[in-house]
Amino acid sequence: MNFRNVLGVSFLALGLFASAPVLAKKAKDAAASTEPAVVTIQLTGNAALDGTLQKALDIDTKIVNGTNNLMTARANVNTALGAATDDPLATALADMKSKAEGKLKFAMNGTTPTISAGDGMPDNVKAGLDAVNSLVAVGGTTVTELAGLGKDITALIDEAKALPGKIPSLGLDAKSLMGATKIVGADVKAIGGFPAKISALTEQVTGVFNDIKAAFGS
Repeated sequence: MNFRNVLGVSFLALGLFASAPVLAKKAKDAAASTEPAVVTIQLTGNAALDGTLQKALDIDTKIVNGTNNLMTARANVNTALGAATDDPLATALADMKSKAEGKLKFAMNGTTPTISAGDGMPDNVKAGLDAVNSLVAVGGTTVTELAGLGKDITALIDEAKALPGKIPSLGLDAKSLMGATKIVGADVKAIGGFPAKISALTEQVTGVFNDIKAAFGS
């Protein structure tokens, strides 16, 4: 996979949005967190509103799954190498390189790092090698999926902005009106934060790939 091309599409799509700095910071903090990400979009139970919100829920689920898959794959590297759970990836990779005793083969497939076992590679490095290659695969899949969301989110943001104005005309009773208003308000805010979440997660993948290249490409 040509990582540069995929990222180019992703960043081009993200350029269509004007994300507030506070949303960007929250998204970066969330992407770097060790706590599992959770889906925040909720449905109202009203078809006139949930057509749009279901599309948002689908996108939110993709972002959350990508975040959690990357986090799990990243943690698996440390586990496989016997590193502390809070050790930086660069530290775990440096330990792996030392244990490999020069028996790892490194190459770049476009901008995607690839590592393979050379002749005589110690057995205690194999689990680490498998974990790193799994991390690369998860990162590549994540970026590919994120890159395809740009246009959908552009349209969704505009669509979501119109939802609050629809609520008064739905003929809801007072309790349902209050509930729908609360859910839609939170959802519209969450949808506006999607671009920042995607950007932060893409940066996480870029950081992983850069760490691997720095560890084995020199």
